[in-house]
Amino acid sequence: MKTARLTLTAVLAGVLGIPAFSAEPQPTPADQAFNLRMDGKSDEAKTLLKLSLGEDEKDASAWFEMARIEFYHAQLDDAAGAIAKAIQLAPENARYHYLAGVTAAYNAVLKHKSPETRNQVDTEMGKALAAFERAVDLDPDYHDARIQLINMLLKAPQKQGGDRAKAQKHVEMLESKAAVYGVEGRCMLDDAASEKAIKLWEKVVASHSARADAHAGLAKSCLFAGDIDLAVTHIDEAIRLDPSCRTLLLALCRQYVSQNDYAGAQKAVDRYLDPSPPPPAPMRSFATYYLAVLQKRQGNGDRADALMAEAKTLDPHCWMFYMEPPQELFESP
Repeated sequence: MKTARLTLTAVLAGVLGIPAFSAEPQPTPADQAFNLRMDGKSDEAKTLLKLSLGEDEKDASAWFEMARIEFYHAQLDDAAGAIAKAIQLAPENARYHYLAGVTAAYNAVLKHKSPETRNQVDTEMGKALAAFERAVDLDPDYHDARIQLINMLLKAPQKQGGDRAKAQKHVEMLESKAAVYGVEGRCMLDDAASEKAIKLWEKVVASHSARADAHAGLAKSCLFAGDIDLAVTHIDEAIRLDPSCRTLLLALCRQYVSQNDYAGAQKAVDRYLDPSPPPPAPMRSFATYYLAVLQKRQGNGDRADALMAEAKTLDPHCWMFYMEPPQELFESP
């Protein structure tokens, strides 16, 4: 076993370009794989984890990161299997249950697209609901998990645990503990694009003007309602307060596209790609894919093909879906 450990250390060092032996503590395999994936090298990250798990199959963090790689590759059944192993090894880790919920929720959407798998959708929604519920049980202050639980309680069939009354109770819990999340939950119960929703967000922005997520919530509600000018005002403020909010620019792009305003959409994506430091490679790849789609819609096939090739160069596993990949894939292990 000692020989195997030394061999793996040497292999990982070769992949990452670091010394094989060092007095300094080295990043975990999950950390190393995450960094590779953020650099657009998810295949190399997966190879690294396979080597690591071959030596230590009880490394829960490695299974967690493997699940995120499979998720990013749109292999959601494999992602579900990997995160299940992480949970088996660390059943009290709320974040692992959260990823299991996100995986099942996306899997429900993916399976709905095919007649052959449509009968599995309700089961996946039930899995998502149960996973988010467990995450909240383990960490009552895991507000992102509670928001997703509310969503599933509203959308899942009753036989899979859907229950609007329970969703209402969770919204009330958020309203009593976290005002911004409370408004988000309240808008899920009602109509996020309604005038009432916008008024709720305006109220929370007035009392939490230094909260980027408050401005982001108002911006998204305005986008749903089609009020681009007001949305842009709060997108700008959210980004000023927290540069990570610039993913809102991709939502802005989608709104422009819905209005056939391709110039506005182009500017939104260009602005997303412009800041320094730049987004990680997977997100640069995704935004470049968006630019390719915009060119395609305008009949510029050659330019679209060139941009698609650029997106694949940035990341061979370019995420090519309508929505950007979930934020959970971009948080360090």
